[in-house]
Amino acid sequence: MDDVGIEKNRLVKRFFSLGFLRGLPSLFTPRCLENSEIIKFGIDVNKFRKLRKDETLIKNKKLVVAYFGHNTPLKGIPDFLKVADIMKNESNPNIEFRLYVSNHSPKVDIYAVKHNVKVYGFIKDIVKEYDECDIVILPYRSDVASIGVPLVLIEAMACEKAIITTNLEYIKEVIGDCGICVEVYKPKEIVDAILKLNEDIVLRREFGMKARERVIKYYNQEKMFEEYKKLYVNFSSNSLKFH
Repeated sequence: MDDVGIEKNRLVKRFFSLGFLRGLPSLFTPRCLENSEIIKFGIDVNKFRKLRKDETLIKNKKLVVAYFGHNTPLKGIPDFLKVADIMKNESNPNIEFRLYVSNHSPKVDIYAVKHNVKVYGFIKDIVKEYDECDIVILPYRSDVASIGVPLVLIEAMACEKAIITTNLEYIKEVIGDCGICVEVYKPKEIVDAILKLNEDIVLRREFGMKARERVIKYYNQEKMFEEYKKLYVNFSSNSLKFH
């Protein structure tokens, strides 16, 4: 290794030893980095917020249940479609299912029509779409379904949506007690959760408000910027001691 490589390697090691804060759930923070902390990923909570007035008391209003994310089984799209199919067969006319996917194939369209799900592709105003939904379902199937903190999850939480997701450890770390977590690969548990939230308007509101409070407290971009600033200042001041 040449002198440049040696110096680069030394600085990287020093950076981690000073307590490099990682933008990942703590589950994925390397245990060998004993002097490390976490900088939680943050979003603009002024942009992602509730827009409409409370319409939960409007008679005959449909409950809008939606999935947001990529078109991959690991994100749980098959489970979402299965939920829609179960509820269609159980005759729930006042529940509308929406599938927001970045890229959807003809196969997805066919399944969606079959399961009575409306499919949306690219959308310009995602905040508006979050706002039109009552429940957001994110049935992640494994830890590799998302890199770090799922962006869709904290955006929907900031918009005061009631969340139904899976009980993976890193997901539970993000959502806390602000939503309903079910077992992976268990569409029937999701159905039960939807019915519970449909019947309990107060609980749905409480989940939404608590979810936004949690994002403001832990996943606010202003807090993230401030923590990164402190990190760089600390790193810079300590690095000077080694020259």
